[in-house]
Amino acid sequence: MSPVRPVLVLLAALSASATATERLFFIDPLSEECFRERVPVRAEVAGAFVVIEGGFLDVDVEVTGPDNKVIYSGERETEGKYNFVAYMDGIYKFCFGNKMSTMVQKAVTFTLDIHEAPKSEDTETEETKWGLVEVLGLLASMLYRAFQYLSASEEEQP
Repeated sequence: MSPVRPVLVLLAALSASATATERLFFIDPLSEECFRERVPVRAEVAGAFVVIEGGFLDVDVEVTGPDNKVIYSGERETEGKYNFVAYMDGIYKFCFGNKMSTMVQKAVTFTLDIHEAPKSEDTETEETKWGLVEVLGLLASMLYRAFQYLSASEEEQP
């Protein structure tokens, strides 16, 4: 059994109780996967991703607004997080690319949390918002590496 499968099952169970949207997906070589979300103006958007399987564990990332303005981009990143306030109402695009790889598929977890514009009585802090996103991302990364280590140990035993 692949060491990634137990990680995916655990993450799916953990994300069921989370307020953030968690996606687990695969990106084929020479391709890109994009997700689109409608975001209201002045909403706070927090996102995080971790590459948990495949090659050098890296992907290209780009987040664009409804007017195709680039909000966040990165090349060959293993994990990352970003946050921004929506500058206009519309469809925002979150893309993950594996175009640099000609043979290896990548497995990625992606968490997206969209909060409506805060009200004056809103006491949620930036630290509170990122707590769950960071924990899920780091947990995915740590569990995957632990399963890799255990799989390698089992293969070395006679």
